[in-house]
Amino acid sequence: MTESRSHRYHDGLAAEDAVARHYEAQGYTCLEKRWRCAYGEIDLICRSTDTLVFIEVKMRRNIHAAAHAISAKQWARIAQAAQTYVSETGIGLEVNMRFDAALTDRHANLEIIENAAIFDS
Repeated sequence: MTESRSHRYHDGLAAEDAVARHYEAQGYTCLEKRWRCAYGEIDLICRSTDTLVFIEVKMRRNIHAAAHAISAKQWARIAQAAQTYVSETGIGLEVNMRFDAALTDRHANLEIIENAAIFDS
């Protein structure tokens, strides 16, 4: 890994940790970090009493850039991975599910967009 690639990787890990702490402060339990399957990776999977949340974390130079860094195609892969997670664990069968975007910038500003996923019908 080059130095800049390594720096981005560690920044990404720090952003994911900050987002996990944010959800935990809101009463969620972080079940998984960087959960992987054949369809790809889900950055965070958190659960409250009645909701299972699949979270895509994006860090860019500003929140606006982070928001535009998640494509509909990426949401579709995350949805497929989420279906695999629910199928393997059975957790999502008894609770509501949603897909959130956690957007952060280099100044540690954080914006959570609940139900952010874009799915074509």
